[in-house]
Amino acid sequence: MASAVAQDREYPRDLFNTAQPVSGTTPFPDYNPYRLDQLYGKRHEVELQMFDVINEAAVRHDPKLKHALNLYGTGLGYVPLLAVAHYKWVFGDKKQLDWLLSEDKRRGIGRDSLIITVFGYMDEWDKTIRWLKQNAEYNDRHEGG
Repeated sequence: MASAVAQDREYPRDLFNTAQPVSGTTPFPDYNPYRLDQLYGKRHEVELQMFDVINEAAVRHDPKLKHALNLYGTGLGYVPLLAVAHYKWVFGDKKQLDWLLSEDKRRGIGRDSLIITVFGYMDEWDKTIRWLKQNAEYNDRHEGG
């Protein structure tokens, strides 16, 4: 009985606005349980935007992102971390390329198009071209060409 009362009760909207002190947001005007699906979809879009910003910083060799990347670390999420590997590789951490290659292998050779996208941004051809050729040979043999 108590949970039924809680569901129907009106609550002050600012009670459910944790982001307000941080980002100045306003609370949602009403409760909508389907909003989570919409927000989750935006999350992926934001991760792709972060991916693009980080890759562009890497292509530009812009060191200004180093602090933020160190601050956020793995909390950025998997998609932005692919670009972080590119960024770190540009600034001398050459083992990041090996990590990207192993991630691609783990996920299924060439299955993660974002990893292939990162390879396209990188100015490295010895390992990536060899890998892409192996990928093409693998696909030819296992997926009917």
